[in-house]
Amino acid sequence: MTLNLGAHNICTDSSENSLAGKQVAGNPSDSGGATSILRGKVKKEKWQLYIWDGIRCDYSCGIAFAVGRTKEEAIEAIHKVSEDWEWDCYAGELLIHKPTVHDFPYGGWVSGGG
Repeated sequence: MTLNLGAHNICTDSSENSLAGKQVAGNPSDSGGATSILRGKVKKEKWQLYIWDGIRCDYSCGIAFAVGRTKEEAIEAIHKVSEDWEWDCYAGELLIHKPTVHDFPYGGWVSGGG
């Protein structure tokens, strides 16, 4: 069993002895990431910028972008701001295309024009 205490999840199941009583997800605002335990090892997950380019193509191609600790979290962030029709039409492109992933800080340019 895992207790959800806001941003902290504590494993209490005695059958999961290696995780019992340990924090399995930290507060994302602490030091820029969350902490998770994988096979008894502590792993710090950091925030990253995910950019998918060459998607939603019509006369020209568009981009999708999101900040997350994992690709799945970034995709969910895009889903939250998408209209239903957008998600139905374009969500598959996020799974097919591999995003470019950037650590912070990161900057760049996008030129206008056609």
